[in-house]
Formats: sequence, C-alpha cells, structure tokens
Amino acid sequence: MASKSKRASTTRRQRRSTQSAGIWARGRWWLIGGGVVGAIALLVVLTGVLSGPEASGGEVPIASPPGSGVLSGPEASGGEVPIASPPGSSVALPLSDLPDFTLALYQGRDILGASEVQFASLLGNKPIVLNYFASNCPPCEAEMPELEQVWRKYKDRVLFVGLDIGRFAGFGGPQASKQLLTKLGITYPAAPAPNIETLQKLGIKALPSTDFITPDGKMHKRWVGILNKAKLTELVESLLNPDASRRSEVGQAVPVLTALHAPPYSYNTRPPTSGNHLAALGPYGISATPLQAELVVHNMEHGAVVIWYQPGDVDLADQVRRVVRELGGRCLVAGPYYDMDYKVAVTAWGRLLGLNTFDTDSIRAFVVAYRGKLGPEADDARVSCKVYP
Repeated sequence: MASKSKRASTTRRQRRSTQSAGIWARGRWWLIGGGVVGAIALLVVLTGVLSGPEASGGEVPIASPPGSGVLSGPEASGGEVPIASPPGSSVALPLSDLPDFTLALYQGRDILGASEVQFASLLGNKPIVLNYFASNCPPCEAEMPELEQVWRKYKDRVLFVGLDIGRFAGFGGPQASKQLLTKLGITYPAAPAPNIETLQKLGIKALPSTDFITPDGKMHKRWVGILNKAKLTELVESLLNPDASRRSEVGQAVPVLTALHAPPYSYNTRPPTSGNHLAALGPYGISATPLQAELVVHNMEHGAVVIWYQPGDVDLADQVRRVVRELGGRCLVAGPYYDMDYKVAVTAWGRLLGLNTFDTDSIRAFVVAYRGKLGPEADDARVSCKVYP
C-alpha cells in the first residue's frame, strides 16, 4: 500500500509539473531594464497560444504572414506595423478602425451603465486607454496600481478599460483575474477578451500592452511593456492633446549657440536654452536652491527639459512641484532662477516657452514634446538624460 501511495503521489507531482510547463512554455520573460518600476521591468512575450513574431528587440508586425501564429490576423494597413522597437516604447500605429467586440464586464457596470456592452458603444465621447493584462502575469500586476492612480485623476476625461487575455495564453482564468482586481483595488472597468479572433485583429504579442485610442476609434499609440505613473501620464496627455506633440507648435525656436565645456558662459535668452557650460551636470528633479545656468545648460545638451520660475512665490513653487511630481523627474530639472524675463519659463535645447502666469497644460505639452528629444547628445545612449533615474 505504501508503495502504491508513493507511486500515486509521484504521478500527481509529475502531472502538476507537466501542466505547469505547458503553461509557462507559452510565454518567455524578457528584462527590458531602465528601472521603470523599482529596479527592473518585465515583459511577457507571448510565443505559444498567442504566438507570432517575437517582440524581443526588433519590429513586430501587426499583420503577420499566414501561418506565423494565432495572432497573424488580417492585414491592418497593407504592410508590417511595428508594435515596439525595442520593447517598452511607443509608436503611432496607422491602423484602420478598431474591431468591435463584446465586453462582459467583471466590473464597471456603474461606469458603463450595463454589465455587457459593445466596445464600439464606448467610442465617440472620451479617448480610451485599453490595457491588456492577465492574472498570472507579474509585470501586469506591477503596473496595474499605476494605471489605477492615473485613471482616478483622468476618469472625467479618459475611459480606462482592462482586457483580460489570460485564458487564451495560459496565464490565468477569469476567476483569478477577478481576485487580482479586488486585491489591487482596481476600480476602472475590466472584462475578459471574448475570443481569439478579436485578439487576432488587435494584434497583441506581449503582456502587458496598452493601447491609446482616440474617441473616433483610431489607434493613437501602443505601448508594449510595463508602464509607470509618469510615462502613463505623458501618454494620456498626448492622447488628450495630440497637437501638442507637434514640436513647432510648442514654445519658440531659439538660435543654438556653441556647446563647449568652457567659458565664456554667455547666453542669448534669459533663461538660457543652449551655449557653453560646465563639464558637470546639475541634479535632475526639483531643486530648492536657485538653478545654476552653467550646469543645467549641460543637462539640456543631454536632452533635459528645464522649468525655471521666479523665486519668492510659495504658490508658484508648489505648482511647479506638483507638475514635476506628476510628470516624473527623468530628463526634467526644475528650480528657482533670478535672471530671467518671465515669471515661469520652460526650456529645452534651442527651444523656449516663456510664461507670465502658470499654465499647467502648456508646461505639460512642452515636456511631452521635447523631453529626451532635443540636444546634441539626447540620442547618445551612453550619456543621454534618459539613462539617469
């Protein structure tokens, strides 16, 4: 009897092991890096049930050749459209209208007015942030509290919807997803994906992924990989203010000066937007002491945006701090500064937005348009401001 019991126990363990391997063989874990949440950020690349070309550092076509995987799907735009190159980046997707599908809600009836709604019925009023998740997806779980925070801030202007695709990839079923939503205190609407055909049309290759959709049902951007609050806020602002991403419409162009690590330190605007500077960099984030132009011009050379404000105004300082906390300190410097022609100014390399009253929307638009994008060394992976926490 003891021998028979032992054999039965071994068989059960082997069955569980085989089942587990069958699930986890369907996905692979990739380290994106950059410390998006804590020290690491993870991406699940779906290579089995949701198989298709891998999103592991190159272009991933939404329209894949027939036979390349379950999510090969119909062509969306007549050619290949990169989802992320590399993972953890956003791209504009030239897709036609999104497919309609049924949302049998886990939660959100109080928000959407019914327990079952058509996705198409949600269009026309607000932009939509559609987040793809699964219960057994640690990076999804890590980013969901960040989504909840941004949802609470923007819910009067943007609709957030979670779409659970776990059962189609072996990453957990509906009951586990409901438990996860409850555990994390998620309040935005969430529902299971209705069928594999819908996922084929949407072209999802990795978890987590997030789509930013205009009110008329056009794809504005897709982000593949984990999101933190600052990046999500930036993408939501871009969705709300698509024209603000056009650089020519944000601030004014200023002639660019030489960029030597040597004097003379003379500039053509107050505050400066380019010129000679010290070899050291100023600290990123909010400074309580007056900014030193010769330092932060160097930050701008590396792609930073700088928010300067007249000292002595407590309310103004609080407004600046709130904006920086909202947008995050990466590639952003802020602090008081005496020698300038404005009450508040925002600068990037060769670009200036001067304000005599605090304008939150204009400041956000400027940061979204230029952060990490201007400056002779903004694209140098070794020294760009994007490599600093």
